[in-house]
Amino acid sequence: MGVRPQVWRRIQVQETVTLTQLHSVLQAVMGWEGDHLHQFSLSEDENITLAELFGDDGFTFSYLYDFGDRWQHEVTVEKRLASESGKRYPVLWWASPLPTRGLRRGLGLCSSAEGAEELPPSRV
Repeated sequence: MGVRPQVWRRIQVQETVTLTQLHSVLQAVMGWEGDHLHQFSLSEDENITLAELFGDDGFTFSYLYDFGDRWQHEVTVEKRLASESGKRYPVLWWASPLPTRGLRRGLGLCSSAEGAEELPPSRV
């Protein structure tokens, strides 16, 4: 959304994740600490799940973080996948640049799909 180089993360979450939980996931993968207000463009009810919002096709929505600096993010739900038994979610796939703060906080992030690691459960 106007930032160069573009910063993006690809994460996999269960469809039962609520917007409240998704906010926590986004905070973790971006290396933020939840110090600012946020807002989703989808719904004011943050207890709604992605499954309740998901139709037959994927969809895109906005996530605003920090009302002062207005960090506007585009979140795209690409597709619905079956949950894998025994797999812990969320799973993160990421692309550079990775915020240095995120590395210092030891989030267990990885640089490729083959080396994907789970986020610590305490952060979700």
